Amino acid sequence: MHSRDEALRQSEERYRTLFDQSPVGVYIFDKDFKITQCNERMVEILQSSYDKLIGLDIRKLKDQSFMPAMKKVLKGQSSCQESFYEATSSSAKLWLSVSLSPLRDANGNVVGGMGVVEDITERKQAEEKIKMYTDQLQTLSHRLMEVQEIERRHIAHELHDEIGQVLTAVKINLQAMRRLDKQGLHAPRLEEGIVIIDRALQQVRNLSLDLRPSMLDDLGLVSTVRWYMNRQMQRAGFVAKLVTKPLQIHLPSGLETMCFRIVQEALTNVVRHAKAKHVHVELRQRDTELELIIRDDGIGFYVRAAQKRASRGVSFGLLGMQERVRIVGGQIEIESRPKRGTTIRARFPLASSLSKGKRVKRKSL
Repeated sequence: MHSRDEALRQSEERYRTLFDQSPVGVYIFDKDFKITQCNERMVEILQSSYDKLIGLDIRKLKDQSFMPAMKKVLKGQSSCQESFYEATSSSAKLWLSVSLSPLRDANGNVVGGMGVVEDITERKQAEEKIKMYTDQLQTLSHRLMEVQEIERRHIAHELHDEIGQVLTAVKINLQAMRRLDKQGLHAPRLEEGIVIIDRALQQVRNLSLDLRPSMLDDLGLVSTVRWYMNRQMQRAGFVAKLVTKPLQIHLPSGLETMCFRIVQEALTNVVRHAKAKHVHVELRQRDTELELIIRDDGIGFYVRAAQKRASRGVSFGLLGMQERVRIVGGQIEIESRPKRGTTIRARFPLASSLSKGKRVKRKSL
């Protein structure tokens, strides 16, 4: 009997040591929601004192964020919760993680509960700072892309209207000189000059179109994607198919630009690397989102390896597509395996006006 009492005493001492020296806060409450015990760490977390906490009726606290979970405990259910807590016993405003479990008597009846409390305020503050910095970077990235599109539009305009007009004027003068050269003394050189000017004009047009096709503003996304696919087909020799449902939907200009840039980047990769024979592009409106799918039967690649190269600055193609989708609140999935082709799926949220079916038809090419 004596040995049993001694063992019980030692067990209680070990429990008390663990309870008092626990690195997390621990408190025990009865069926009346009154705190009957708490350890030193609990007092530290709440920046309070034993006198204020022992006997405290939790139902009378101003902050009742943990009460629903504590009521479940008295019904025999365990619970875990993270919540912002404003203490009334001090000026503390804390983020706490609380794990609650029921306490039972020898007959298995619930007589109260125990809460294990961890102060996660610093972690939450760090998360909020990271979110703030992420939002700022996203805003900056969005603005940089807007500025880039403005610059592309400006340079495309300068190439087409200014340099293009100058080259056209030079060509006209050379043609006039060729007509005035009755004896044909300078005909070979004039003809060579005209051919060179024609090549330069074509290069200027190509550069202008690659930078910012004017039809994206005039005719919309569907017509521009169809034109671009036909253009790439002629250059690379693959067979391309465009499926749109519904046809000729009118989207916000920024979203149209994002979609076109993704198609442009994907088809550029097809031409440069994929060696595909067939390319399939789909544009579909599904409820309140726009879905873009680009699929090819090319040589494929390992997506994770490509993403690692992009993170090291070796290639920005995938990174650029992912960033464009992310800054408009969309999602993108890239599936590819060697010899199995590549599929890109991007989903973009649509404005409420589009979800209600308001569409403006545009001219088609």
